[in-house]
Amino acid sequence: VKTNKQGNHTFYSIDKGNFSEDGIYTVNLVTKDRAGNTSESKKAKNGKIKFAIDNASPIINYSGVESEQLVRSKIAKLNVSATDTVSNASVRVTVNGEDTPVKDGEVVLHEGYNQTVVITATDKAGNVATKKLTSISVSDSPFARFIANKWLLAGSIACIILIAGGF
Repeated sequence: VKTNKQGNHTFYSIDKGNFSEDGIYTVNLVTKDRAGNTSESKKAKNGKIKFAIDNASPIINYSGVESEQLVRSKIAKLNVSATDTVSNASVRVTVNGEDTPVKDGEVVLHEGYNQTVVITATDKAGNVATKKLTSISVSDSPFARFIANKWLLAGSIACIILIAGGF
């Protein structure tokens, strides 16, 4: 504790090692003068200063759709959320580069082939996490599902070439 010549400024120094882990901290600053009188920091409520240390990225949770998936329907529902150890995290979803609304933790994917979904979560400290889902096809058309199935399509083409070549 240091006091200036007028006796009205106090400086506190607390080792940053006390705050090395992510979390919410409360520090109570109390000054005691030579006469034994105490006072708490006037800039904080009841002398307490609250702050958070958050260096960790949020964790993305999703279900309903996976990479390389063929959904046999006109729509697919992707459930998304994010958790963080210190604060709430916001979630943003893009489908093929376009922002897609997240309503009550749910994203609706419409018919399409080889769609790419990017889920981005950002916490209040600005830490970011990203999850990319690729090659998602949504269709209730049997022909479209056949075209979207790369292995089946490639195998069929190979068979046609072999048959046409007389093998």
